[in-house]
Amino acid sequence: MLSVALPDTVYRRLLQDSDNFLAEQLILQAAAARYGTLDEETLFEYATDTLFAGLRLGRMRYADGSGLSRYNLVTPNQFVQVVAALDREVGRERLQSLLPTGGKNGTLKRRFDGAAEPYVWAKTGSLSGVMCISGLVRTRRGRYLAFSFLHNNVMGSTSDYYREMERVLGWVYEAL
Repeated sequence: MLSVALPDTVYRRLLQDSDNFLAEQLILQAAAARYGTLDEETLFEYATDTLFAGLRLGRMRYADGSGLSRYNLVTPNQFVQVVAALDREVGRERLQSLLPTGGKNGTLKRRFDGAAEPYVWAKTGSLSGVMCISGLVRTRRGRYLAFSFLHNNVMGSTSDYYREMERVLGWVYEAL
């Protein structure tokens, strides 16, 4: 029997360090194990039709396992629904341990670091001209909310975008 620690080690590597090559290879291996071929498309159809069926996400399109293709089409609302489902299914404490934590580790180590305690746990993603972040924010009152920001046509530095997202999520932390 595998312990939770081994898969969580891989999940942390994928989520906190954003190891896109590993993500793509795992998708290919999952397809090979399930279908005997490196058929990502059939695996993505299975994920949409079976794994995500109860979420009623509507149309989504996956082009690769790393999330780096401009042909992946997922809306912020769909990401929010997936984050909320993970919160329910995986459990909040475990999910928080897997995601980068604002001001503490992973791709958010230098973000959301002005608070006395962490209040953002999220996955980041970026391509040339695109930056995204989806995850959980905790309010000062202890309420958890799923969120997603997808910025397209980003010109130049992403610093201004992160500052604005930090400002908005800081307001959510303080006010809600």
